[in-house]
Amino acid sequence: MIRRIALAMAIAFVGTAANAGGHYTYKVCHGKTLRGKTVDFRCNIDEKCCFNKIRSKGFCAKNTGRILSGRCMLSVGR
Repeated sequence: MIRRIALAMAIAFVGTAANAGGHYTYKVCHGKTLRGKTVDFRCNIDEKCCFNKIRSKGFCAKNTGRILSGRCMLSVGR
């Protein structure tokens, strides 16, 4: 009985990170604040993870157009 419950929970957990086709729909991103605290956030699989250390917030950028010399531009609106 316990094995069945554990198996059902494992299947439900895997189903939240993947769509019906079996591919992941998001990725987990990490950033470090100026005080050294690690912040985790999620972006879609086709986006780039960016982190603003001054505001201590992570944001997602499209892979085209938002990169300046290999780095993410600061997000003003979020």
